[in-house]
Amino acid sequence: MTVRVLVWDLMQHGVHLTADEIAGALDLPVLSVRPRVCELARANKLKPSGTKKNRRGNTMTIWTRA
Repeated sequence: MTVRVLVWDLMQHGVHLTADEIAGALDLPVLSVRPRVCELARANKLKPSGTKKNRRGNTMTIWTRA
């Protein structure tokens, strides 16, 4: 399976996760997951559902299925 399919399969469960959390749940490098999240968002399959701060204080987008 491709990373994009793995991300989409996870998000089908109606979860609300950041790209970092998706990477952690799938045990994949975040640098391979973030672009797939963006692709799915551009395809109108994912949409932002809010934001939250990570440990470093950076604002992260929370994603859910569209």
